[in-house]
Amino acid sequence: MHFYNHTKEGYLYQAGLRINNSLGDAKVKDAVAAYGYTTEKLNEGVVLLKAAEDMYEQQEKEYGDAENAAQLHDEIFKELHEWVSGYKEIAKIALADKPQLLEKLGIVVKG
Repeated sequence: MHFYNHTKEGYLYQAGLRINNSLGDAKVKDAVAAYGYTTEKLNEGVVLLKAAEDMYEQQEKEYGDAENAAQLHDEIFKELHEWVSGYKEIAKIALADKPQLLEKLGIVVKG
């Protein structure tokens, strides 16, 4: 399953960047809230991110018995990916006129 960018570590970093920067910036929070990504919804992303990080760490520690852990991990990553993808699309719409805030979320804005 390859639905994240290059590495799991990189994907977790990008997801964390978007979620944490969104929670930390009132302008971003207000803009995305208008599209359903309330503080509660952003906090759901935090929970999914933590679960994915925990499962990734567990998978790494238990590599010898990783098949079951990997399957569960991939399921959690898929759920996180779906959440982040939806959020990213909403952020692009909500912040279309604020490219500097999109970049703060790690979303590349084409010139």
